[in-house]
Formats: sequence, C-alpha cells, structure tokens
Amino acid sequence: MYVKVFGTILDSSIWLEDHATVRLWLTMLVSADESGFVRGLPPLLASKARVTDEECEVALETLRSPDPLSGTPDHEGRRIEDVDGGWMLLNYEKYREMRTRAQVLNAERQERYRKAHSKDGKKKVASED
Repeated sequence: MYVKVFGTILDSSIWLEDHATVRLWLTMLVSADESGFVRGLPPLLASKARVTDEECEVALETLRSPDPLSGTPDHEGRRIEDVDGGWMLLNYEKYREMRTRAQVLNAERQERYRKAHSKDGKKKVASED
C-alpha cells in the first residue's frame, strides 16, 4: 500500500507520544488498505512495528482514546477504532485525499493543456467506449 505522510505530522500531537506509539501509528498508516482498514492482531502488529506486546497494547489504547491536543476535532481526536479483524484508521480518507502543492499545480497544468488542445476551447471529456 501507499500512504502520504506530510511533514506536518511533526507538528501533530501524535509526535508528543512515546516512541512505541509513534512507531505503531506509522506502522498502521503504511499497513492500511485504501479505505484505512488495518488487518491483524495485536501481537502481529507489535511484531511489524518492532515493539513489545505490552507497548503495543498501551499504544493501541492511546490511539483509540480522545486526544484533547489534536488539531483535528473529528472523533474527539481519536485515531483508530476497533473493528472485526483489525482497526479502522479514522480520518484516513481525508488525509489520503489531501493534495500536495505539486499535485494541485499539475492538475491546473493538465486543465490548461486540455483546454488549449480542444477545438472549441472547452474541456474535453473522455468517451466511454
């Protein structure tokens, strides 16, 4: 899987947590599917994150608890919720859909190109054959 990790994570309240929690959170981010689902069991997740089972349990509790310092008020700052077979990363899709400056500039450039190369100056729409 692929996940964008923005430099602003360094300004996030997650960065105030202990090393095991930060490490577990990053492991969950890179393990998530396209909807934010992380499949697994705590001991397997602990192994992937290279933390102890005890550190994993403490970190999971931190991630599923409200965070009063969170800059994202959604879910009271909670980062995960337990679901059958694993965890859902809350707000995953919101961050997945965030676009970088380069992506915005590229989209604008593509729009200008399409307009310039259409016969009537309107955006061309791809046909569905």
